[in-house]
This record gives sequence, structure tokens and C-alpha cells, in this order.
Amino acid sequence: MKEAIKDFQALCESMGKVKKTGVNPHFKNKYIELPALLEVVKEKTKEHNFLLLQFPKFEIKPLLITQFIHSSGEVIEGSIELVHKPEDPQKLGGSITYMRRYMLTCMLGIEEEDDDGNNASGIATNTQKPW
Repeated sequence: MKEAIKDFQALCESMGKVKKTGVNPHFKNKYIELPALLEVVKEKTKEHNFLLLQFPKFEIKPLLITQFIHSSGEVIEGSIELVHKPEDPQKLGGSITYMRRYMLTCMLGIEEEDDDGNNASGIATNTQKPW
């Protein structure tokens, strides 16, 4: 397991910032699109001796499983519940896509590239007081 952990640490450290290219039409905010994220992650996992697998698993609750399988056979795994309306398969598909992105960014420590000049300059865009 030592080799897998060492390679996983190197994998996480190799992940740079990923640019937000998607736009949420309802909230007008930007997000990382799954295809762009997967392009970066698949390249980096291969460089660091891992295979990435993500799949839904239906037990007591529906889960998304994310596995990084090392060339040594060791597996680093995470899971998260898929929240959706059972009668709406499109909502399930959306939940899977959403959680795939978040599991990858969370497990690999991926930072989202700041696309807001105000955030980069330290200027607050929300002037409401927190109290």
C-alpha cells in the first residue's frame, strides 16, 4: 500500500487548477464541466499508475463509487449518496454527473480556476453584512 499512497500523493500534487467553462443558466455562475475535468484527470491518473473508475451502485441507498486502482492492485475508494427523485431518471443522470465532478475535485484536491476578477483582486462582490 505504501507505493499506492506515494503515487496517489504525487497524483494529487500534480493536479493544477481546472478552468470553469460551463455556465449554469439558472444562476449564471460558472463551473467545471465533466468532460474537461475527465480529460485532465485521466491523463494524470495514467501518469501516476492509476486507473479511474466511477459507477453508480444501488444498495440501501443509491451511491456513486469512485475508485483509483493502482498498478499494484491497491484501491483508493470514495462514495457519496446520489440524491434524486426515484421516479425521474433524468434527475438521477444529473445527480450522477454532478457527483462525479465533485468526487473527483474532492478526492484529488483539484482547485477551480478563479474566473472572477473581483475575487482575484480581493474586492468583495457581496456587500451584505453577515449579521
